[in-house]
Amino acid sequence: MLGHVQQRRVFRGRGGPNDRRLPKHNARRRRRPPEPNRVVKDDVEEDDGSSVEEDEVDESKVVEEEEQLVNHHSTESLEPTEEPLSHFQNEVNHFQQRVKNVKYSIQTSTLALNTTSTYQNNVLRAILNCAMEWKSILKYHAIGKETAETSLSICKACALSLFELIQLGLQCGPLAGSKPGYFKRCGSETATMVHDFLQELAPEKDSLIDLCCSEKQADAVERWKKDAQKAIVRKDEPSKHVQKRMHEAAKRRAEN
Repeated sequence: MLGHVQQRRVFRGRGGPNDRRLPKHNARRRRRPPEPNRVVKDDVEEDDGSSVEEDEVDESKVVEEEEQLVNHHSTESLEPTEEPLSHFQNEVNHFQQRVKNVKYSIQTSTLALNTTSTYQNNVLRAILNCAMEWKSILKYHAIGKETAETSLSICKACALSLFELIQLGLQCGPLAGSKPGYFKRCGSETATMVHDFLQELAPEKDSLIDLCCSEKQADAVERWKKDAQKAIVRKDEPSKHVQKRMHEAAKRRAEN
């Protein structure tokens, strides 16, 4: 009779940390506290895969929510916050800023403008450059009577700022005073420079109308041209007060 034969160990897969702690035959399962995210039936001893399916559903929901969140942020980033300005509006803004800079330069350097050369370069030519820029803007965009009311209102506002700049230019330097275009004290040299400037700016009255200026503004420029022409014919000398300011400005310029 054969002796006691030791039962061969059954292979249960790869060895693990709990390989030797095999459960006893017909051993009862330990009761686990119920988990909120996992539902297990009490009357089923083995796992039927329902919890795995629920986990997969939860993961799919999370993925869908993340995709929706990414799509939401991407659409928000693509939507423009502000409408881009048109090419015409950009040029108008540049022109208005240029007029503003010239005004500021004239108002902050009144004494230095008393010399004829500085007055011609820093005032008359600067204003003429602004006028030429405004003229090119109107010509490029074909602004006319059939233009929309919104664009016409913008053009009239720009023409008004240009006229105010011209008026300021004829009220500073050798022409400093309460009345713009007063040529009786500046002398014939300054009157000649101003007349040439106005003639180049607006050879005719209609030239200012084409710049969206009003009839009243165009008449004022024509009157200044006539007054300058009269001072040229008279060949007036600058007044003593104007000569004194010119001398002080030239002296300070030489010191600097």
